Amino acid sequence: MRVQGELALTRSLGALKYKPYVIAAPHVHRYGLKEEQDLFLVVASDGLWKVMKGEDVTRIVSENSKSSEEEVAKKLHHEAVQRNATDNITIVVVNIGKRQKLLLEETYEGSPVSKCRMENMMYSSY
Repeated sequence: MRVQGELALTRSLGALKYKPYVIAAPHVHRYGLKEEQDLFLVVASDGLWKVMKGEDVTRIVSENSKSSEEEVAKKLHHEAVQRNATDNITIVVVNIGKRQKLLLEETYEGSPVSKCRMENMMYSSY
């Protein structure tokens, strides 16, 4: 989708000249996690989703569930490129089960602390 035929919608949120046409307030949906079923979260740009269905992403993530989050993101990126992705590809993979375990195990003065950093979860290509 383009704004006034010029700028891709996702890039228009910070462009002041398009402010009259673009609402920056996000639509937010909350979902409860099912501990046994919801093991990973994949957030990706349309560069991935244009060439892969959710079922394909789920299969690749499941097949590589013992790999690091970064490795899983790289495998998804590689698959998107193999499928001739032509758009920017940014992928964040979060192992929810592992993160929950870390949050429960690691404490600092009684508060949960996660020592995980975003660069260990993200793979991006332009």
